[in-house]
Amino acid sequence: MKTPSDSNAESAPITEEEYALLSQLRANPIAAKRFRAIMGRFEQEVAAGMDAHEAEMMVIEEIQELGRSLLDQWAENTHKDILEKERPNSVLAFDI
Repeated sequence: MKTPSDSNAESAPITEEEYALLSQLRANPIAAKRFRAIMGRFEQEVAAGMDAHEAEMMVIEEIQELGRSLLDQWAENTHKDILEKERPNSVLAFDI
């Protein structure tokens, strides 16, 4: 069975949509890592003969994990942004 990495897509010019996706993946390394894991697992399972039901269940589980990863990264970035914005306005004991 053919997998996504077997295609000739690697030789095609990069589209605007692909540039946008690459930019998003670079900005979200946790999501990028998770997405690579999903694609790798899917390709392995398909090559091993996974049936449609198993494929559907695997994709659902992986997408849920991707969602958790995205939310975790968002929370981490938001927390960091809040701390950076508050830092200049905070009064420390040695400033008094």
